[in-house]
Amino acid sequence: MLRLFEGREPDTVKLDNLAPWVHADEASQIEAAAAIPLSSPLEKPEKPARVVAFCSAIGSVGKTTMAINVAFELATAGHKVAVLDFDICAPSLLTSLNQEAITAGLSGAHRLVGQGRFFASDLNRFMMVLNFDGVRVSVLPGLGVPFELGASAGDLAPTVRRIIETSDADYVVLDLPNISSAPEVAAAALSMADLSFSICTADPIGVQRQLWLQNQLKHLGLPNEPQLIVNRVRDSVLGANAKRQLADTFERISKTEVVAFVPDDPPVFDIALREGLPLRLAKKASPARHAISMFVRQGILGQRSQLDWRVARNG
Repeated sequence: MLRLFEGREPDTVKLDNLAPWVHADEASQIEAAAAIPLSSPLEKPEKPARVVAFCSAIGSVGKTTMAINVAFELATAGHKVAVLDFDICAPSLLTSLNQEAITAGLSGAHRLVGQGRFFASDLNRFMMVLNFDGVRVSVLPGLGVPFELGASAGDLAPTVRRIIETSDADYVVLDLPNISSAPEVAAAALSMADLSFSICTADPIGVQRQLWLQNQLKHLGLPNEPQLIVNRVRDSVLGANAKRQLADTFERISKTEVVAFVPDDPPVFDIALREGLPLRLAKKASPARHAISMFVRQGILGQRSQLDWRVARNG
């Protein structure tokens, strides 16, 4: 059901001045990509990609799962989609898809950007193209090892910008690090996003962390504050009418509207994680998948029928 299309593989080896987060076995791939001659730098795409970014406070809130499924739903709708793992502290995009990196990914792109040698043609060398039952999504693997919090992440911000600028996708979906661990990288990506969303879980801890995140976001000077999606909505934690309680809480405390509720669906999420699949292939009729699909149609593609709005809004 899931088939991997491998791109060009490196064929030369040279090691020097590696960034501290680059694995030794990635070094040959990075150097090989840099060694392949370019005929000429490519111009920026005529039509810039629309950038959709997902962020969160600390904790496992389903941010990567949301990025994967939004990317797949966009691709299913006929768009060319790239999803980029910019979670430099806990990269898990490929792990969630049961894949191993066959390219140096973000590590390689970052090195070439630092050398001033990164052009549009280089991005394809570091991308992996996955085929989900005929629906293709390009993936940029994250760093080979988690970023060390003691090191400076600021110099990764130009890499974020350069990758987004050179992508020829219709939509670029970004899986970002949590704000407290890498604010420079998150802020750089969020400032370039056409649409950005923060994800929180539907429980008291998730709500508290989301309110903290919203306070932190105000200090980043972003042109637009990320919109809020509440994940794993279930009455068993908050009692009856959990969606209404959550909507009222965010409206009262932070004047924030919840743009989508995603119902909790543990069996289907477990199948998706075990098989490395989008929710639509794990179970097409899943309430969680249906809510995400309606959110993509209504909140990203702008197909604002009354039915779409009610489903996306109410989960």
